[in-house]
Amino acid sequence: MAKEADIELVKINTDNANAVSPLTDEQISALLDKHGSVAYVSYKICLLKTRNDTVKLGPISLEGDADYWKQLAQFYYDEYKQEQQAQEIEKSSGSTIFMRRADGT
Repeated sequence: MAKEADIELVKINTDNANAVSPLTDEQISALLDKHGSVAYVSYKICLLKTRNDTVKLGPISLEGDADYWKQLAQFYYDEYKQEQQAQEIEKSSGSTIFMRRADGT
């Protein structure tokens, strides 16, 4: 089960409170459990919101906000990549030399 703080952060990152069909805490928690990263889950949700919802009624046209969500998704994807790079550096730090005794024991 994901931490409540992580769930709230994803909600804030993706403007879940103002969404037409907001995700439940359980759905967000399941995504966090599967992917393990607030940035990556935020990225995935932003991608889901990029649908083209332009409305045109006669001479009146309302543009959608797909570009906004694409830019926000890219922001969270870049953040996720930085997290991954930091984890790789952390994993590779320290000694990698394994020494054995001369007598073989």
